[in-house]
Amino acid sequence: MPKPTPTAVVTTRIVTATSPIPFTHVTVQAPSLAKGSSRLSVRGVNGVETTTYRVTLTNGVETSRVAISRQVTTKPVAQVTEAGTYVAPAAPAAPVAPGNGATALCKDGHYSYAAHHQGACSHHGGVAQFYK
Repeated sequence: MPKPTPTAVVTTRIVTATSPIPFTHVTVQAPSLAKGSSRLSVRGVNGVETTTYRVTLTNGVETSRVAISRQVTTKPVAQVTEAGTYVAPAAPAAPVAPGNGATALCKDGHYSYAAHHQGACSHHGGVAQFYK
């Protein structure tokens, strides 16, 4: 007599699995920080996605897995870095006193150090006052 072919045992079950959701990186301008510097203002945190599967087993061996739902169970938190944009204003130039070697004061406020009166302040609107 031939042996009867065994009947396959097929079962299903519901399985859930979680996977990380990577956080994003954002850079914002910070006018209170010096240009070229940066600082971390919010540390990034990965989120979590939960996926529910219908798993089919044939004789105890998984033969199919179908996702039946996906849900973000924890939202990721973006990492925020502040990039400095502040540039200190340049210090005003110290005025040159007549005793510091200037030979003339030009009409536009510049000083001339020309050795002779001729041509002094020629690019500055002329001489307002000669010192020597």
